[in-house]
Amino acid sequence: MALHEDPRYYTLYRGGFLHRTGYAVSRLWITKNDAGNRRINFSEIIGSGVATQVSIRYYPRQERGGAADTMERWASSLLNDGVGNIFQEFWPDIHQKFFHRH
Repeated sequence: MALHEDPRYYTLYRGGFLHRTGYAVSRLWITKNDAGNRRINFSEIIGSGVATQVSIRYYPRQERGGAADTMERWASSLLNDGVGNIFQEFWPDIHQKFFHRH
């Protein structure tokens, strides 16, 4: 990777609901580099912003909105990724509880 970051989400698997939820959301801003050290998740933050800018170009100029609309779309993208992290964090527990057959 160009920024030497690992963009994958690694499930914590342990701890209480609030701890695990906080961990899942914090991965939007914190990641690990190639050496395994924690650092700011530039790939997520910048990548999401760039994707937002690219997607806005799809709309006609008069429908794109201003900076506030762009920031709202960027925040929405980050929120969506955070919800995905939370789902990924708790899916093994949900699967075990509701779909495990014995």
